[in-house]
Amino acid sequence: MESLLLIDCGKCICHIGEAMDKAGISISKMGRLTGLNYDVVKKYYTDQSVRIDKDVFSRIAYVLSLCGIDVSNLFEYVPPKK
Repeated sequence: MESLLLIDCGKCICHIGEAMDKAGISISKMGRLTGLNYDVVKKYYTDQSVRIDKDVFSRIAYVLSLCGIDVSNLFEYVPPKK
């Protein structure tokens, strides 16, 4: 079996930025509401986060859910092209 480091496993796309835009919440406002650093929120907003921190995700998802946003699709797995 090949090492997973050598093959394309697909990718995970973060839709938090789109959800924040839909809710009318800026990066600064999300930071204030969640107590998170601006740069941390910006990485999720711009889909630049390398790892998903469950606490950070929970805080953002909670705020978005209070705004009526469906948080079940904030991350999407895209399989590799064949």
